[in-house]
Amino acid sequence: GLKLQNVTGYGILLVKGDLELGGGFTWNGIILATGSVTLNGGGGGINIQGLIFTGTSTLTDITVNGGNVIGYDSCKVKKALTGGGVSVVNWKQVY
Repeated sequence: GLKLQNVTGYGILLVKGDLELGGGFTWNGIILATGSVTLNGGGGGINIQGLIFTGTSTLTDITVNGGNVIGYDSCKVKKALTGGGVSVVNWKQVY
């Protein structure tokens, strides 16, 4: 899983496992998480313009707390999908 706060990002965020977002998180594009998603929007809130996909099939695996702004934006989604090449920014292998 991954925990993020006070982050501004663009493009595609892909997370293997659970994703927990804290205050001050802003994302423009697509967020894909294979596990559950928790939005804790205190301390600056969470602002997502684009799409969020989870690997779970039930709404009980999505938790929303605090001030959050989540909006579908087809332009941000298109831009995330038609950007340049893919590059690995960070990698962690777990055994």
